[in-house]
Amino acid sequence: MRSLKHKTFAISVFAIVSSILLAAPKATAQEASRIQVYGGYSVLHPNLPKFDSDPSVSRTIETLLGNLSGWNGGVTVGLTNTVGVTADFSGYYKKFNTTVDGSSFAASLRAYTFLFGPQFEKNGERLRPFARVLFGVAHGWAEATVDGEGGEGSKTV
Repeated sequence: MRSLKHKTFAISVFAIVSSILLAAPKATAQEASRIQVYGGYSVLHPNLPKFDSDPSVSRTIETLLGNLSGWNGGVTVGLTNTVGVTADFSGYYKKFNTTVDGSSFAASLRAYTFLFGPQFEKNGERLRPFARVLFGVAHGWAEATVDGEGGEGSKTV
């Protein structure tokens, strides 16, 4: 179950993005759009530690934690024809239940990124290449149980 803090944050992000979209002037067909909105499916493949003492442990961890499925979305507001400001958000999730050496193990993982920064764009007739420099934070949360005894933790970096 999501906490009130997560719901409040989601509502705040929605309100900010909606305000930006509603306040922007309409673009004509001849000019580049001042607002670009994007979103889609995303996969996160974390860099997991290797356990040299027991390769089977590394393979088990890779199998359980290998890829996290999620979403990515954002908005870029053009300040000029070549410079804009981008806000990029993503969320990744993984749940699993398994038995390892006779012990029941279940876990739920969530990771979020919140990135902001400038976008530089070259407006061509056929192509519009761009580059972004994004800075921000990532927040991860995990909950796990082993043989019915559990714990949880989170970290923001």
